[in-house]
Amino acid sequence: MNEPNHIAAILKAIHFAADKHRNQRRKDVEASPYINHPIELAELLARVGGVTDLITLQAAILHDTVEDTKTSFAELDDHFGIEIRKVVAEVTDDKKLPKEERKRLQIEHAPHISTPAKQVKLADKISNVLGVTNYPPADWSLERREEYLDWTEKVVKGCRGSNPALENHYDNVLQTGRQQLELLKRETTQEQEMHSEANPSLRLTPEQIAKATESRERLSQAIIQGLHQDNIEIFGEDYIKK
Repeated sequence: MNEPNHIAAILKAIHFAADKHRNQRRKDVEASPYINHPIELAELLARVGGVTDLITLQAAILHDTVEDTKTSFAELDDHFGIEIRKVVAEVTDDKKLPKEERKRLQIEHAPHISTPAKQVKLADKISNVLGVTNYPPADWSLERREEYLDWTEKVVKGCRGSNPALENHYDNVLQTGRQQLELLKRETTQEQEMHSEANPSLRLTPEQIAKATESRERLSQAIIQGLHQDNIEIFGEDYIKK
């Protein structure tokens, strides 16, 4: 296929995916447009992985259309042909299954999918590791982010041998991600320790805090009662009337 037709085919896939994902946003704090993700996959495949195969690049752009929009596989057949549809199908999760089961199946299926599908999967995991490291969903804890990185490593293990350049890039991104999360964990721990030192009560158990609070209340009541009695002795009945 000559270059002008190649470019036109890529743009066709981008146009199709952009329309399908037009109302979707990523889960990061800034809620970035979802279409950024499939475009990033194609860019990683071409720039890092040296992929020039049109089917692989188009499949990367279209990889989430069936899984995350109302697109059907029949539509992909009609617009892009059976070969692209097959690659998209290989990387599409069955949303009818529980999330943990879908994650397990990704690990199980990865060694058995085609080389183009493995390359798309590699680019997808690179993109997601970068996102979870630098632009995570607002409600994700550090532990959840670390667990996600660990899971991607299991999926990528089944894709090895399909594109050494992408695999090496994934390894570097994963290592950097883990280092950044570890640093963030240390900073969080240090902040908690400093806060605890400034507030000694935070180091007590709930039972100890309850007892300390009860003791303070009893002491306060005793002091107030003592002052009240002293005022009666000093001011007599006129104080009671007040």
